[in-house]
Amino acid sequence: MKVLFVIPTLGGGGAERTLVQILNNYKNDNCDIFVKTLFNEGSLLKQLNKEINYSYVFKKSFRGNIHFFKLFSPRFLFRLMIKEKYDIIISFLEGPATRIVSGCGYDAKLINWVHTSPVKDSVLTKSYRNRQELINCYGKFDKTVFVAKTAQTVFFEHFPELAKNNSTVYYNPINTVQIKQNLTEDCHTAFDKNEFNIVSVGRLEQVKGFDRLINTVSKINEKSDRKVHLYIIGDGTLRESLKSDVQKKGLSDYVTFVGFQDNPHKYLKQADLYVCSSYREGYSTAVIESLVVGIPVVTTECSGMREILGENEEYGIITENNESSLQEGMEKGLQEGMEKGMEKGRAVGLQEGMEKGLQEGMEKGKLKERYNNA
Repeated sequence: MKVLFVIPTLGGGGAERTLVQILNNYKNDNCDIFVKTLFNEGSLLKQLNKEINYSYVFKKSFRGNIHFFKLFSPRFLFRLMIKEKYDIIISFLEGPATRIVSGCGYDAKLINWVHTSPVKDSVLTKSYRNRQELINCYGKFDKTVFVAKTAQTVFFEHFPELAKNNSTVYYNPINTVQIKQNLTEDCHTAFDKNEFNIVSVGRLEQVKGFDRLINTVSKINEKSDRKVHLYIIGDGTLRESLKSDVQKKGLSDYVTFVGFQDNPHKYLKQADLYVCSSYREGYSTAVIESLVVGIPVVTTECSGMREILGENEEYGIITENNESSLQEGMEKGLQEGMEKGMEKGRAVGLQEGMEKGLQEGMEKGKLKERYNNA
């Protein structure tokens, strides 16, 4: 059996990390795995198992590529980019990859993943000529996989025409064994124990809300005796503008841009609090990994957060998705983070996170079972 995964790049995002983790842990002699990226880019390329058949379409991404792809039909793009035949073809990220895979003209099982919760139609339709084309393309798939129940519900609220399509929810798998190994690695960035150390992980893009997280740190430090130090792990197009904002606010001593890290867990283990400031998520791997490491979590209300932290916030603090509520939640987290109640929550959250990781996709043969049942 030949299985092809298609994804734009192997950058440092959650979907890309999840894919690399799944593929590197999947073992089956009866299944040949292939990965094709649209662009030969991404910090995770070097982590992909060398035994996996990897190829790409373009050497580098180019400006306006989404609009360029829309000049051509999905069928034309599929014939141009995917020349071999496969038994199963999986678009692992919504957007151009899904549009291209939908153009398959032969009898293959088609599966697509949705890693986001669209706040408006344009979040997804921007990769298509119009809304109807999106509906037509999604209708070509044998199954649509959502990474959270919230994401599934919101998707069908925006596109009720697709509600009868075959769909399911698979949570992102967590490799707890690897996380434990990563925790043994020394971190050469010294965290000041006299400060309250906050870590946030993600692409430096608008959707992650790092601008408002920096604003919140500034406001908290204006009135707090014990200063907050924010460590941002990740890279992206907003890096320079965010750094400029930090300098303008006089926060250079309290905000550190760590950059992309193969092992973010060695930083997490030193943190007092993990904060997710995203405007939207699908199912936050970083939040789950923080629970596994054992640090308290504060997050904005996004898809999947109540599935991770509990409907009643048993394992972390969930705020309304705005800056003032995020500030209130962080201040509460700073007050409660070291108290006995949160320590209990951390212990339970650690157990829950480990159990979920063990259940969702890391056991041998699970991947094949999922696809064969599509």
